[in-house]
Formats: sequence, C-alpha cells, structure tokens
Amino acid sequence: MLSKRLKPVRLFLALGEFVRMACTASPLNSIRVPATVPSEASHEIDLDFLGLAFEQASFARYAQDDRGSVNAFSTNLMDAIYSRTGGKPNIRLGGTSPDYGRYLPGQTQPALPVAEQDNYQDIGHTTIGPAYWNLTKNFPNAVYIIQVPLATTNISEPVAWAQSAVDIIGLDKIFSIQPGNEGDLYTNTFTGVDGIPLHPPQYQGNMNNETYVGNWTKYVSAIKDAVPGVPSGRYFTAFDTANQYDFAVERCFDLGIDADGVVKEVSAHYYQGQAGTAATLGSVLMNLTITHAHLDQFKVRIDWLRTNQPEIPFVLNEVGNSLQPKNTYEYQARLGSALWQVDFYLYSVAIGVARINYQQIMPYENSKPKRIVVVNMNYWNQTSSTEARGSVKLSFEVPKDVARLTVYHLNSPLGAGAAADTITYGGSQWTYDSLGKEIKNVQQDTEVLAVADGAASVTVASSEAVLVWL
Repeated sequence: MLSKRLKPVRLFLALGEFVRMACTASPLNSIRVPATVPSEASHEIDLDFLGLAFEQASFARYAQDDRGSVNAFSTNLMDAIYSRTGGKPNIRLGGTSPDYGRYLPGQTQPALPVAEQDNYQDIGHTTIGPAYWNLTKNFPNAVYIIQVPLATTNISEPVAWAQSAVDIIGLDKIFSIQPGNEGDLYTNTFTGVDGIPLHPPQYQGNMNNETYVGNWTKYVSAIKDAVPGVPSGRYFTAFDTANQYDFAVERCFDLGIDADGVVKEVSAHYYQGQAGTAATLGSVLMNLTITHAHLDQFKVRIDWLRTNQPEIPFVLNEVGNSLQPKNTYEYQARLGSALWQVDFYLYSVAIGVARINYQQIMPYENSKPKRIVVVNMNYWNQTSSTEARGSVKLSFEVPKDVARLTVYHLNSPLGAGAAADTITYGGSQWTYDSLGKEIKNVQQDTEVLAVADGAASVTVASSEAVLVWL
C-alpha cells in the first residue's frame, strides 16, 4: 500500500564511467533512462571517490587485532568494497587528538593512549611512534592523507611527523599531507582532556583568514624545506574546516594560500548533527530536506573552485552521520543510517564533491547506461510504524538493446530501525563472524526482470535502496 505522506523518492543515474545525474520520482512514475550522456550530468567522478577516515589513535584497532596481527575483518571488508568500485582505499589519518599530539621516535607502541570503545580520542595526551606508520602496510593497496599538527606553535613537530611518515610509508603511498584539523575551531581558551591547556602560547589561538593562511603556508614551507623528496607541486590538503562558512576559499586564495601552487585539494568536514535516538532516526537522519540543505551550503566553495581553480577539487575528508562521544547504536548503526549514507554519497556526487572519506550509482560505459540507484527514504520501522510498509513502483523506459534488469536490494524485513544482523545487500551479509567475507543467500531477494515493450517496473519499499543493473 502507498502512504498518503510519501516523500519523493531519490533517483540517481550514474553515467559515463563516472558521471552522475539526479532526478526525483513520485510513486508510479515512469522514468526514461537516457541512452547517452545527458547535458545535465555531473562532472566525472574518480574511482577512488569512496574514501575512508580514521581518528588517529583508533586506526591501530582497525589495522591490527588484539594479537598484533593484520586485522582480517578490516582487510576483507575493504576488499569487498573496492572489488566492486574498481578503485583503491584513500585513507585519511587525522582528527583533533593528533593535531594536539606529539611524535616520539622512541615510543614502541603505535599510539598511546590506546583507543577504546567509548574513549576514541584523548585530546592533549596523544602520542605516536614509528610503529604507527608501519600499520599502513597492513593495507598495501591504500594511499594515505597524512595529517600533521598545525595546532602546536612548535613548528618542528609537524616536520617530525612528515619526515617519519615519508621515511616509513613512502612518498608513493602518501596521497597528500594535511597540516591541521578544523583550524576554525582553535580558540584562545581551548582545553583538552582533564582541562589540559591547549591554547597560546604553546598552541594556536583563534584564527581568521589571514592568520590561517599565514600559519598554513609557513608550516607547508617548513615541511618542504626539511623533508627531502616532498614534491614541490600540489601535495598538500588545505582548509579542512568544521564550519563551511569559516576560512572563505576566495579570500584565502587572494591572500596567497596557493601562491606556490601546493594546494592539492580543498577539504571540509560534515556531520548531520548530534546523535539522536531511535525515535528521531526518521525525522532527522533520514530527512532529505535537512541533508540536502546542509550539503548545498558547500556549493559556494565547489562552484568557486570550478570557475577559478578547476585543477583543485573539493572533498569531504571527514564525514559521519552524527557526533557522539559514546556510541548510540539505535541511531548510528541501523538500516536507516545506511540509507542516509547512500543518499548522502549520491547527492554529494550530484553537486560536485570529488571524494568522501567516511568515519556507486549508474555508469555509462562506452556512453551507455549501466546502473541506476533508487533510495526510498520514507521511514518505516516494524516496531514503531502504525501503517503497513509502503512502496513505490517505478517503470523504467530503457534503451532498445536492454533486455533485462537485475535488481539488488539493500533492505531488512524490520525496516529502518534494523540492526546489522538482519540487513542484507543483494541477499548477502558481511559479518564479524565471517571476518568480513561475504555470506551469500541470506535473503533471496535479488530479481531479474524482463523488459517488455521497452520498459520494466521496479518496486522499492519504504526504507530501502536498490541498485538496478541494465
């Protein structure tokens, strides 16, 4: 049945090898799939669009198990992702704690204090040693964004981080070096864990456009001068702001942040807000209006770069569905959260975000359409919704040479509030018990639909996403 309060269903066509477009469909709509790349399609998207991000100290937990061996669960999950995208992991190592951290060449542990479930960062006390950079070798196909401290006024600290990273990881595996993390949040009175003072004179205070550009370029120059082999060109990530209105891109470029041609990308962070509860999963996290309105605020930066610095992309290199020192699983780790993430990626692609590092869509291959993603963000949860689960039926008019559609579902019979144990994609699961390897045929919901008279109909349930292969 169809709810009378149905929201629009978000439909994305991934075009070209990596070009995307988007449109909105209403229930029972007929959608004509363009046979060639349309003029309104987005810019080409890199195969490495889907990146990853780890708070500095917590990376040790993902890279190795309790015995100090390679974490098979992490490596298998990465293989499952990138074997499908055709790209490679672009991993950002950063956060607030390393911005105020120290590199200790004599430390034998990768990172101290050890990150725990409800204590993933210890701002003001974090230290790393050479063994930390060795952890990157556990993911040999990955490249890394290496964040180095900008918050400290001791300029030898970021040089030590950069030098040790280059020596151990290797220049070919370092995608970029990023001085600082959310410099727009530095304050003259900032304190860390247990009230440790992290403000002037030992640390940076409030920054504006001028002081940020002055400090960022000073630290970049120091790294280039002190670390042999660091490329002279575009090798550094800039901005990395918490608030999209701080450190105005146009003004900072006018002030000379890229006077030496070193900026590789302009970055920012995104969180939907504070973690809610199961009761607000649908109204806040799965709310298309909130998500798209927040993302639209980045268009000023994206559009300015496209016009004035087209060789420099805009990326979101730290993204999460919410902020919460302790986990709120009924909000952060449910099917509704996964659906939000699908829509977030797709809409980001549509507005021109070049990569997302997270805490695919219908390509035209050889100018022909190959895949379609449909996300039904109408909230339905088995334990709280009073209506039967709704759905939309979409009729796709496809090119003449398409004889059938294969439909893969991201779904759970329990709806948006479902935990991982009942969620499947394409009928499969990737669990900790399987060490991240695919368990097939958990659900038998993949469909092969015949095309009749140039069209085929696909039904998408409320709180579900589907990937349609042509």
